[in-house]
Amino acid sequence: MALIPAFNRFEAGWAEGRNQLVHTRLAADLDTPVSVMMKLADAGRDSFILESVTGGEVRGRYSIIGLKPDLIWECRGDESRLNRDARFDREAFQPCAEPPLTAIRSLLAESAIDMPEDLPAAAAGLFGYPYRAPYAVAKWGIIGLMKMLAMELGPSGVRVNALCPGAVSGPRMDRVVANEARARGVGEDEIRQLYVKGVSMKTWVEADDIADMALFLASDMGRRVSGQAMAEIGRAHV
Repeated sequence: MALIPAFNRFEAGWAEGRNQLVHTRLAADLDTPVSVMMKLADAGRDSFILESVTGGEVRGRYSIIGLKPDLIWECRGDESRLNRDARFDREAFQPCAEPPLTAIRSLLAESAIDMPEDLPAAAAGLFGYPYRAPYAVAKWGIIGLMKMLAMELGPSGVRVNALCPGAVSGPRMDRVVANEARARGVGEDEIRQLYVKGVSMKTWVEADDIADMALFLASDMGRRVSGQAMAEIGRAHV
């Protein structure tokens, strides 16, 4: 079973103190998402499964299974606490000295990972993306955090939303398309068409589209919009 990244690259990153994703690809034709979860987690405490089904060749059925967290952050009201030894001691929580929002910001910054360039766009948090479970589960986490904050901060007049763009035109996606075309042995135009196959408007997203949505949400016109995952993808078929 080949692991990515290779051990020597992982070892170098570990020595530098960098957070890293380690992943592999396996054939699982005889398994279902539930059977895989039972094998991996046995439905144990703090395990979960997220499932959905969407159409198209680019986005399809996905399952995200989580288990054995090594860190747990909890927030109740205006107090939060953190357990950095959750794998070994489920009750080893320590109170966070900072306000919850400051504490979660610090934790997110500490946990940030440099994602490989060939990972999909942020809409994976809405629809999922096959073979990209680490990325998709991170996006689902962001949307869950957004919804939680919208509920908690709403009484104070604070609105919280998430912008979820699809494939955004630019140098990064140019590299992604080139790499995918090379891996599949097809032309780049064919790959670009796959990215909009499930999009009614048959178009990519421009950076200005994202900026315009952010301005709308921040303006008085968006004053009643909160707790929403705004998908800027030209209307994907879900």
